[in-house]
Amino acid sequence: MMLGVCWRTIILLSYVPSQVLLQQSTKGCDEPRVEVLVLSARSHPPVFVPCPALPANAQEVIMELFKDQESIWKCKTDISSKQQCNQTQLNIQPHKNEFNQTDGLKIMALPRTSQAIYRCQVGIEYPPPYKLMNSAERVLVLEKDKVQEDHCSSAKQSTEDGHRLPWVWITVVSLLCTYSIAVTIFALVIWFKLSGAEYQNDYMNTRATRNIRKKKGVQTPIPRYV
Repeated sequence: MMLGVCWRTIILLSYVPSQVLLQQSTKGCDEPRVEVLVLSARSHPPVFVPCPALPANAQEVIMELFKDQESIWKCKTDISSKQQCNQTQLNIQPHKNEFNQTDGLKIMALPRTSQAIYRCQVGIEYPPPYKLMNSAERVLVLEKDKVQEDHCSSAKQSTEDGHRLPWVWITVVSLLCTYSIAVTIFALVIWFKLSGAEYQNDYMNTRATRNIRKKKGVQTPIPRYV
């Protein structure tokens, strides 16, 4: 019976799906939002990186663009005099909304890289005190060819891991079943030996002894009358 249970368990484990889905819980609600863009390395549209909203009284601000942790663009703007940024790189331009307010930066030409995270940072110099504001949004740019290559590689690895997982469980269950069967056989052998010894003892105790002598009755001598 135990052997049948083991085989049924092994057969059920052989039908385990090849892919295991893991659910990851998000921690914290204040983490920045990330927008993912998959672009071609050869040609792509301009990438918009949002900047934090400026206060109504802001007059002199410094806008800065970061690629990962490195500052790649920086300019100072005087909003009161409508002075534009002194462009240090022509491939990055401030973007204005319908209210003629700067709400982000446009990257016209991306540097050659497989992936990068872009974010905007604004420092308000006037009116004092100095205030530094970071955007709550990030833009993750991925190279299209690199993403396809990584996806194919990850899918192949997941398939191999999924095929390997059921056989690992089958091996473990087989070893456990073998151990259980061996322990059961050993216990049965010990039980039969103990039962045989107990039966032999009972037989020896109940068998009549041949060498028991019969007790002689008390003989009363008959007196002789002379």
